[in-house]
Amino acid sequence: MALKNLHDEKHKATVGNYFTSKTEYWNVVYDDDHQIGKSASHQRADMVLRQEITLSLIDKYTNSKSENILDIGCGTGVLLELLSKKGHSVTGIDISEGMLQETIKRIKRNHIKDAHCYKSEVESMPFEDGQFNFITCLGVLEYLSNDNTGLTEINRVLKKNGVLIISAPNLFKLKNVLDPYIYFVKGLKYLTKKKSNPYLQDEKLSEISTNENFANKRYSLRKIKKLFSDNGYEILSVHPIGFGPLTFFNKKILPLSTSLKLNDFINKLVKKNAPKLLNHLPNRWVFCLKKT
Repeated sequence: MALKNLHDEKHKATVGNYFTSKTEYWNVVYDDDHQIGKSASHQRADMVLRQEITLSLIDKYTNSKSENILDIGCGTGVLLELLSKKGHSVTGIDISEGMLQETIKRIKRNHIKDAHCYKSEVESMPFEDGQFNFITCLGVLEYLSNDNTGLTEINRVLKKNGVLIISAPNLFKLKNVLDPYIYFVKGLKYLTKKKSNPYLQDEKLSEISTNENFANKRYSLRKIKKLFSDNGYEILSVHPIGFGPLTFFNKKILPLSTSLKLNDFINKLVKKNAPKLLNHLPNRWVFCLKKT
């Protein structure tokens, strides 16, 4: 148990430091007027769509013009600002000191009222039971040492019948399914490393993660649905996001502009009567859940 706790603390510190190092990128990734924000990439396309879906779901399920909303993993405060402009009372937490400092600057710079932010772990939050009507948790679940513990704590601070909007990355995304490199190189390295010692593995050697600094989780659609059900949530809707870039032995098949157009086409297709198989193949999902 002591060894596991040591690993968990090391992992949390690594996550916090990693995102502090990426503060500039996350501060402008949604900003069309900034050089970094304008740069075309599949990750940026996914993040913009993720934010759009989140805002539309909050609009759909809000019962009043002013809800009490917690943003877990608030980053640089972009979502907090948008929710505040809609008249909501917003609170953000993040484990990254650099991210929180940017959130504080954003709140002051834009004179955002009724907004608060705290440095906090997901697994132990400084809030009362049932304090929030809505919780958003985007790009966080995969970085937790124990996702069950995190979801249990989120359940605690969410009101009964409250809504949780949460994202999760897909292990079986289209790129992974079609590229043999994933099976013969990344998959074998990941399984070998994980099997050797799950608590002492060098996180810098992770190959399954899109981040190079540490391992993070990936889910199948069936596994993530069971995880939510086991932790007291009803799934209201599932929103697939992103289908690219396609690669063969880790080399991109299409030019970026063509790849992004294909990605946009499939994203639109899944909103209609697309084959259900596509729900299993996106880069990630946004789930809208209700606490039962």
